[in-house]
Formats: sequence, structure tokens, C-alpha cells
Amino acid sequence: MDQPKKRVFFASSIWFLLLLAAFYLITDYSLKSESKNPDIQKWPKESTLSMSQNKYTLITAIHPKCACSFATINELNRLLVTLHSDLSLLFLIYTPTGEEEWKESPLVKKLQALPSSQLVIDLDGKEAAKFELSVSGECQLFSPEGSLLFSGGITASRAHEGDALGQTMIKTAIVKATTEVNTTPAFGCPIKNEEVN
Repeated sequence: MDQPKKRVFFASSIWFLLLLAAFYLITDYSLKSESKNPDIQKWPKESTLSMSQNKYTLITAIHPKCACSFATINELNRLLVTLHSDLSLLFLIYTPTGEEEWKESPLVKKLQALPSSQLVIDLDGKEAAKFELSVSGECQLFSPEGSLLFSGGITASRAHEGDALGQTMIKTAIVKATTEVNTTPAFGCPIKNEEVN
């Protein structure tokens, strides 16, 4: 192989390896989940929040500065199209002490437009901790009797919109009145992360 061909081959190989590394990093970030399967099986007694007595309650932790959570909100909107009469939404808006302007973020304003929803300012993530919610966009579905039916995310990866296993599990739990607890990973920013942009 002559010198110019070797240079082209070497440059092409380096370029391909860099593309492969970039693809790996992007995929790894998109599919990285910080959520854990919860130990709770019922609505926490120590919670100051009230669940719906005649509907299923879907509680979702939200970090107001997590751009990934816009996808979760859009997917919740899709769920409400078919489940609006059976589902009550409760959002825990993480707000650190002294950062009251966080509750005015574009994400929170979008949440305020969702029907059948209640927004709760969760000072320092105290309520999210009672539900063992650690990731923005992480959801838990409770029956009207207070039993946990689902815990996890409703997007297939970070900031991804479209069908996902979590949405199917929520629909199935409500439509078929199942009692089995199902879980999926949740993809989003850690709740107690004040560095999120």
C-alpha cells in the first residue's frame, strides 16, 4: 500500500473509531437509569399527600430543570386521552430550599396545563423520598385502595417519545384491574441534582 493510501486508511479508521465512541457515549447516556425498584407496596402512611379515593393515582417526581421530563409529560398527555376518567395525576415538583423560582420553570408551566393533575411543591424532595422516587419522570401507580401497581418510567429512554413498556403496564393495570406490581427503568435526571441545566 503506498503512502497516500495508508494515510487515507489511517484517517478513515480514526474517524470510524471516533464515530463509534460517540455513538456508544450517546447510547449509554440515553439508556442510563438511576431508578431502583421500590420496597414500598402501599401508599406511604408517613406521606402528607392524599391519593384519589375513586380513581387510580399516578404520582410522578419532577425535577423542574430536567429537559428529559418534557417527554414524560407528553406521554402522560397521551395516557390521559384513554384513561382520563380513571386516572388522577399527582406531580412532586422538587424545589430546593431558597430556590422558589424553580416552580416557575417551563416544565412546571407545561404540567399546569395537564387535566386531572395536582402539582405539589416538594421542598428538598422530602415527599419523593417517602415514595422512594429518585429520578425525574419516575412514576408510581396506586390503586384506589392504595396498593402499588407500577413503578418506573414511561419513556423508552431519556427524552424519548413514543410507545414504551411503562405506558402499556399502566394501561393494563387500570383496564384489567390487575394487582401485580410491574416495574420499568426510569430515565431522567436525579431528583436531588441542583446542577441540572
